[in-house]
Amino acid sequence: MEEQYQPIDPEGVERAKLQRGLAGSQPNRRRRPRFYVEGQARVIDGVQPVEGKVQQISEFGARIAATEILRPGTDFRLALNIFDVSVALKAQVKYLVNNLAMGVEFQEIRRGDRPLLSYVLSRLRTNPVKEIINVDAIRDPLPATG
Repeated sequence: MEEQYQPIDPEGVERAKLQRGLAGSQPNRRRRPRFYVEGQARVIDGVQPVEGKVQQISEFGARIAATEILRPGTDFRLALNIFDVSVALKAQVKYLVNNLAMGVEFQEIRRGDRPLLSYVLSRLRTNPVKEIINVDAIRDPLPATG
């Protein structure tokens, strides 16, 4: 039995929000908020799946660091696991980040997984994961005062 997918349809969501008067007055280049996250990604492209890490996620896309980076324009299936919640999507690579990560746009979501993605995003909205910042420690002793 083959999995069934539904289109993400970001234009329809935006149009519905405008009709209900819920769209904000401030223009934003992002369609939805992006959240830092620590999760697992499995890129299924061809015969060999590639494991990766989800670094950021939004309702319409994600940034994924993987051992094998796909070229922009590549369509693939994607399995995400965040907070022990699994979501299956069809996605497309939109851009590369220093050849270490891919910015992907979700095209379709597996039937029944939309509420799971909404749950993950709501958890991140109320309890965000902070971006890890590397700080170099100074190991030289401080001079004595006195």
